[in-house]
Amino acid sequence: MFKYATVKAMAGYLSNQTVKNVIAKRITIDTCDIAVDEGVWLPSLRPLADWRQILSSLALLYEQGVTVDWVNFDSDYPRCKVGLPTYPFQKQRHWIESPLTTQNTVETLQCNVSTSTNNVSTFTHPLLGQKLPSALKDIVFQSVLTLDTPTFLKDHCVYEQVVLPGAAYIEMALAAASQVLKNQVRLEKVDIKRALILSAKPQVVQLILSQDAADYSFAIYSLDKTDTENWTLHTSGKIVVTPDIPKKVNIAELRSKFTSEIAVETHYLQCQERGIAYGLSFRAIKQLWGKAEAALGLIWLKEELAAYQIHPVLLDACFQVIFAILPEGKTYLPGGFASLRVYSHPGRNVWSYVKLRPNHDLQEIIADVYL
Repeated sequence: MFKYATVKAMAGYLSNQTVKNVIAKRITIDTCDIAVDEGVWLPSLRPLADWRQILSSLALLYEQGVTVDWVNFDSDYPRCKVGLPTYPFQKQRHWIESPLTTQNTVETLQCNVSTSTNNVSTFTHPLLGQKLPSALKDIVFQSVLTLDTPTFLKDHCVYEQVVLPGAAYIEMALAAASQVLKNQVRLEKVDIKRALILSAKPQVVQLILSQDAADYSFAIYSLDKTDTENWTLHTSGKIVVTPDIPKKVNIAELRSKFTSEIAVETHYLQCQERGIAYGLSFRAIKQLWGKAEAALGLIWLKEELAAYQIHPVLLDACFQVIFAILPEGKTYLPGGFASLRVYSHPGRNVWSYVKLRPNHDLQEIIADVYL
């Protein structure tokens, strides 16, 4: 139904001859209503949105070939013409990236539980990914990482680049051991050979678990983004099955040995001066104390822990405590771990006690970290 009053309102934007042709060809006036004999039906009134409906109908008229007086249409608005540049427009890509999907890789990178066709629950670890079917004896896990998948990774920057923290390699190895061995383990001879720099482009990462007698060895690789046949080794180490018994530590007695408290904000500013920028996710140190050759920190984590053996943010914050007793102005990153024992899952609040080993030099510093 087309109201005659609306035709008159729209007539201001159409030439007189066009209006006559439209009325003669499309509509027959009967009192205040117009019945459409042929052509398109164009509504004119809508509760609380009459003007928008009129504009929409005008646009449809234009699509039907009706000549519109656009100069008269704009006469009520203070508009002016803008001169276009005489040179070609600068070309810049503004493509919306599709969700992370890579052939033969894990499509979902969130921590979730899915059900297979055999009604067996399969767990997708946020960093480790899923176990791939393989005819070989080696066990292969594969995931896809980016600078913000998982989201906390973007807050770990070294010289303005997002770098996968050393604690993430530890978590991946522990997660693989948990799924395959299901026993208490110890990591040994962990060697971080090369940093993994992350970007917005999906990065395929694999952890390969190989059995060596009663123990296992692991290696973490990334796939070259430009050469799908080239893999880069980032970390390797051994997984030893062992029923270690933890040593009890008196936190109150240990805390009493530290009298010099360090402002946490100052600590993170000094880390930034070293070239390591910790975003909000990785700023998990709540209190910090230091003295010669030793430091103590209280770590508090906001992230969920259920999906992890030791959350990388939690473990990295424990490592961060060491900066309180390192020489100023120098940048240090974890290069390896001689031995790492895990007795139980830590909670969200832990203490990190760091003690430097004697006879170290400025090129390589060795310390013991107790959680």
